Amino acid sequence: MKWSLEGKWITGGFSLALAFMGAVSLISYQNATQLAESAKQVRQSNQVLKLITEISATLTDAESGRRGYILFDDPEELERYNTAVESLKQRIDKLRQPLDDTPIQRQRLDTLEYLISQRLELFQTSIDLYQKSPTQFSIRDPLIVQTKRNQDEIRRLIQDLVSEEENLLEIQVEQSQANFQFRMWLESLGTLLTFAILFGVYALLYRQMVKRQQAETLQRALAQEKELSELKLQFFSMVSHEFRTPLSSIVGSAQLLGESLKSVVEPAKLKNLYRIQSSAKVMTQLLGDVLTLARADAGKLECNPSLVEMQTFCLNFSRGFSGFQRAEA
Repeated sequence: MKWSLEGKWITGGFSLALAFMGAVSLISYQNATQLAESAKQVRQSNQVLKLITEISATLTDAESGRRGYILFDDPEELERYNTAVESLKQRIDKLRQPLDDTPIQRQRLDTLEYLISQRLELFQTSIDLYQKSPTQFSIRDPLIVQTKRNQDEIRRLIQDLVSEEENLLEIQVEQSQANFQFRMWLESLGTLLTFAILFGVYALLYRQMVKRQQAETLQRALAQEKELSELKLQFFSMVSHEFRTPLSSIVGSAQLLGESLKSVVEPAKLKNLYRIQSSAKVMTQLLGDVLTLARADAGKLECNPSLVEMQTFCLNFSRGFSGFQRAEA
C-alpha cells in the first residue's frame, strides 16, 4: 500500500513526538536521579556538620566537667566528665561512616581522633594527679604546659573539617539548583516542541479530513449526476419507444397506401404521401439520434467498429438521399 506524502508526514510527526517525549522522559529520569543523589549528599553533609558540632560541644563539656571536679571536688562533675567521654567516642564512630567516601576528610578524622584521645589522656592524667595529691595539683598539672597546643590543633582540624563540608555542601546545593533548572528548561522545551509537532500533525489530519469530505461530496454529486443521467436515458428510451411505435405505423400505412394507389393514381399525385413517409423516417432518425446522445451523456454508448464495404455504403447513402429529394419534390 502506497502512502501519500501527507500520510508520511503524519507518521513522521507522531514518531518524532514520541521520540521527543521518550528523550525528555529519559533525561528527566536521569536528572531526578541526580537530584535525589544530591539531596542525599546534602543531608549527609548536614549530618557531618551536626556531628562535628556535637563532638566539639561534647569535648568542651568533658573539659568543663574535669575543671568542675578539680575546682569544686564535685562527684557530679566527674560523672558529667565520664558521660561526655563515652558520648564523644560514640559520636566519633558515628562520624566515620559518612566520611568513608572522602579520603581527605577520613584522614582528618583519624588525626582528630588521635588528638582527642591525647586530650582525654591529659584530662585523665590531671584527674588522677588531683585524686592523688589535691594540694600539689596546681604545680604539677600537665595541662598547663601541654593542653594549649593540643587544643589549638583540635580547633584547627575541626575548622578544616567544617570548611571542607561547607564547601561540599555549597557545591552540592549549586549542582542541585543547576540540575533542577536544567530539568525545568528541558521539560518546558520538550513540551513546547511536542505540542508544536502534535499541532502540525493535527493540521495535516484536519486537511486530510477536509479533502476526504470534499471527495465524498464530489462522489455523491457524481453519483447523483450518474443517477440523473440514467433517469434521462430511461426517459428518452421510453419517449423514443412511444414515438417510434406510431411513426412505424404511419410509415407502414403510408407505404401500403402508396403501393395500393400506385396503379390507379398518377405519381405526381402521390407527392404528399411520399412526403409523409420521408418525414416519418426523418422523425424516426431524429429520435434515434436523441437516444444515442442520451446514451453518450450517460456513458452507456458502446463503440463497436467494424469493416464496411465503401461502395455498397455509398450507393445506399446515395439512394436514400435521392429518395428524400424526390419526396421533397
